[in-house]
Formats: sequence, C-alpha cells, structure tokens
Amino acid sequence: MLIAEQQRNSKEYDIDRTVYVIVVLTAPYKISEKNGKPILDEVLLLNLNPQTLQGEIRELYGHQFVCLNPNHPNSETPKQIRDWLDLIYQSIHSPERPVLNTQNEGIRKAMELISFENLTPEERTNAKNKEATRIVLMKERTAEKMEIARKLIKRHLTNEEIAEDTGLTVEQIEQLRSEKD
Repeated sequence: MLIAEQQRNSKEYDIDRTVYVIVVLTAPYKISEKNGKPILDEVLLLNLNPQTLQGEIRELYGHQFVCLNPNHPNSETPKQIRDWLDLIYQSIHSPERPVLNTQNEGIRKAMELISFENLTPEERTNAKNKEATRIVLMKERTAEKMEIARKLIKRHLTNEEIAEDTGLTVEQIEQLRSEKD
C-alpha cells in the first residue's frame, strides 16, 4: 500500500513531508538479535535520517519506521500508545469481550467502526466464509503434515526429527506412532 501511495503522490512529494511506516506484528517476534537474544520489545523505532562519519545526525527527512508488537507488553509504553496496542491485541485474542480503555475517544470510535454488529449482512457472510476457508485450509495442512509424518515414521526417524520436518508437535507424532501399533 505504501508503494502505491508513494507512486500516486510522487509529484507532490518533497523533503519536508514526513513519512511514517508502521508495521504491526500480530504474533510474538520469532526473530532474534545477532547474538541470539530474542527480541521482546513492544515498540521499536527506526529514524531514517543519515549521520556523518563523526556520528552527527542530519535531520533531512524526519521519516520514521515504527514496529509495534502488542504481544510483549511493557509498563513503560506511553498510555496513548498502550491503548492502541491493547486494541490490536484484544481484537485478535478476545474479540467478543475486549478489555479496552473506552475513555479514549479514538479507541471508542475504532471499536464502533470494527464492531461486527455494524457490518452489513454481505460483509458478515464474507467474514464468516473467509474464516471457514481459513479453518478448512488449516485442517488440510495438518492432514498433509500427518501423512508426511506417517511416512517418516516408517523410515524410522526420531520424533524430534519428524517434528522439525513437519512442524507437528512431538506429542502429535507420538499419537501417530501409537495409532500404528
């Protein structure tokens, strides 16, 4: 979307315009630092201004890259950011009964906009169909993984090796082994 917007507005662009790239991660980070330490930050900021060899930052752009992950709450996150991170987290993990700061007018308005009750019958049907399709695809993928695991069991691979190759849990593989007996 960002690229399309930039192309559409490229004639209007000048160096004074500030661009924010906001990435919202809906699952915990699976990345780590080069030293192997997991990244558990809730908010990461990247300033896109260049710096000299002497380390002086040149304020050319003011552009910001913001990476948000509500799965790693931090008590030091400012309240105005915390409210939005809670909205994201609750909409994924507790959409029926979200616990949110309804005193924040922006949060309250966002809740109204995304409320399931405000959807048209066609939008509700589409949402339900998408969810049903997602569930069917997940079941199909799991069935495929189970079939691969059965073949690997016959080849006498360890549970850990099969888990690594299929993405199944060791418990699922043990269950498959017991079915075979």
